Amino acid sequence: MILWADGLSKEYIRNSNKFYAVRDAHLTVEESDYIGIIGESGSGKSSLLRLLCGLSRPTGGQVKWNAKSPKEEASAGLPAIAPGKIGYVSQGMELLEAFTVLENVCMPFFLQKQKPDYKKAADMLERVGLGKVMHAFPAELSGGECRRAAIIRALIMGPALLIADEPTGSL
Repeated sequence: MILWADGLSKEYIRNSNKFYAVRDAHLTVEESDYIGIIGESGSGKSSLLRLLCGLSRPTGGQVKWNAKSPKEEASAGLPAIAPGKIGYVSQGMELLEAFTVLENVCMPFFLQKQKPDYKKAADMLERVGLGKVMHAFPAELSGGECRRAAIIRALIMGPALLIADEPTGSL
């Protein structure tokens, strides 16, 4: 078992009204599994994915990575499940505007306090047709180019699990 969630819930408050984006979700992900989560807009899919990769704290239940509970990541103040082992592609355009495409792709190295592997990043960018724009800034790229760069960033550390929220948007 790579990832396990039991009774996972996320409650929000909007206009003084409480509502659940995720309520009592249970999930087990084994090595080599491919899982798709479908649902209507606003049904909690993105909230669930953010809970599974540790970017949001659950209001109920728990998530475990290889049978280990999340640990507190001091720099972000949010739970971090298996840092560097889960690649995440968010629904939005999450590239940092002040950094080049190459620097954005290498960001996970910096976050893990490792020396960035620029050659590996450049090779991966080349493979997805972004070799000529690796020194450009996100504002100079199309939506599809930004999306491909975000996918490479999620894969650069060789994660055991990739969580992607609408990864083909803008492609």
